[in-house]
Amino acid sequence: MTQPASSSLNKLSPGELVDRMTQIAHRLIEIMGEEASVLEACRPMEVVDFHDEKTRHTNDLALLVNLVQKNPHLIDQVPAARVSALKTLMTQLQDRSDQTAKMLLAAKSVSDGIVKELSAFASRKRAPQTGYGRTGSLQAAPKDSSLSLSLDARF
Repeated sequence: MTQPASSSLNKLSPGELVDRMTQIAHRLIEIMGEEASVLEACRPMEVVDFHDEKTRHTNDLALLVNLVQKNPHLIDQVPAARVSALKTLMTQLQDRSDQTAKMLLAAKSVSDGIVKELSAFASRKRAPQTGYGRTGSLQAAPKDSSLSLSLDARF
């Protein structure tokens, strides 16, 4: 499917408009299903493979929805059953989109956590490995970095 130009959108008949929106919505649902499968298989890096096509179809659908919103009478000429089927499909698309968004957010959260832990690990490795011992002399820092430091100020 090629990306529709704004000028060619006005040339679509009402039936073609509904058919085009239906085709795009079906394909977007398929793409998001494939994304979900990739995420469930713990292969989040493969999600990028769907980005370009999903973006193109999303933009196409947004243009068509915008056209219908500006001219709602366009789809009045289409049989009610086809319009109803499109509305049902758009609801399914919204549900799939919400589900995919949650999965992508979870994958992002895990990825962010990994990056944070790796950065904390790297900074611990670069930190000086010395500290003060009980006698006040410098010595190797204890292996347990969870020990707290407290100061006792006496005058």
